Amino acid sequence: NPLVSFFKGWKLIILLSWSIFFGIIGGAIVLYLGRIDDYSRDYMRNVMLEHYNLDVNQISGYAVVAYDGNGNLRWISLIFIIASIAILGIQFLIVGVCGLQMHFKMNEMLKNVSETHRRLQKQFFKSLVLQLPTGLIVPTGLIVCSFSIYPPIDSLILMLFVSDYRKAIQSIFKNPSRMLRGKSTTQEAFSQRTF
Repeated sequence: NPLVSFFKGWKLIILLSWSIFFGIIGGAIVLYLGRIDDYSRDYMRNVMLEHYNLDVNQISGYAVVAYDGNGNLRWISLIFIIASIAILGIQFLIVGVCGLQMHFKMNEMLKNVSETHRRLQKQFFKSLVLQLPTGLIVPTGLIVCSFSIYPPIDSLILMLFVSDYRKAIQSIFKNPSRMLRGKSTTQEAFSQRTF
């Protein structure tokens, strides 16, 4: 693949700086557009006291309050939501495009490998496709939850759709004492497979 060969040597820094760049941009969006201003603090004060028994002045975080007291749209909150969705959208678009390219190229390459390897690669591709919709959590307004929900959903999809992972997990639940004795259930699951 010409794109992969492009990023060899010192050009690998471009790939590393990509994630650093978007990390800085994402952090700046939260820091400057999502900060708790006076209106947000007043809006959240009663809710925080009533439900969590916390003074909003003593906690850190960010808030997205869509409307002010007069029912007018708070533009800073709208920009925050659009910017957050755009950053995640760019990342998921890249994953989707690369995943499709991988799928079409792998179909050609997989004609020369075993059925077991072909099946495993198809399972990885399905799990990649199923991970993309988790990005749709963000537009629902549950931005904070989406940051903490995505990693377990991502792992869960892999564990459910890749049969080798699924078999290893099933063997853990069938005989949990093996884990305590130090016997690797993952190695056991792989040793039962024939390649």
